[in-house]
Amino acid sequence: MLTEQDIDVQIAIALGGLAAEELVYGGSSTMPEEDIAKATGLAKLMIGVYGMSPKIGRVPILNRYGGGFLGGESTAVDSAVSEEMLHAFAMEVKGRVETGEARASAILTRNRPHLQAMADRLQNEETLEGSALEQLLNPVVNTAFSANSNNGGGIPQPQPVTAAPAAPWPSR
Repeated sequence: MLTEQDIDVQIAIALGGLAAEELVYGGSSTMPEEDIAKATGLAKLMIGVYGMSPKIGRVPILNRYGGGFLGGESTAVDSAVSEEMLHAFAMEVKGRVETGEARASAILTRNRPHLQAMADRLQNEETLEGSALEQLLNPVVNTAFSANSNNGGGIPQPQPVTAAPAAPWPSR
């Protein structure tokens, strides 16, 4: 079971690479294609299947059915959905994806020195894992988003996480 907030967080995580490219290079490349597809797919399910949109309501826009690629599920637009509803759906999906990118960007901007340190380290080493990765991630400002805090532009502002720190990353 995932909550609306859980899916919003997954969308932001999926767009972290795109947000990092924009922050570091001032633009994006073709690299985040799969990330954008994943974030958009999550937003479509969230709104079109799970009914997590106050503007559209709990109306199914998409139908799910099995038998997709490698036995996975596929979705298709319900034939009874009007053009107006499809437009509203598309705008809601776009809004969720844009908010996810803004969230990812806010976290990366807040942690820019750590992002740069990791990028510098990755230029010298192809992979980072175990204690080397842990060392770079430990000082990161861990943030969560409050659904009720808003700066007037629809972008939730980061709030410090008050939960106990997570267990260290498992070593391989």
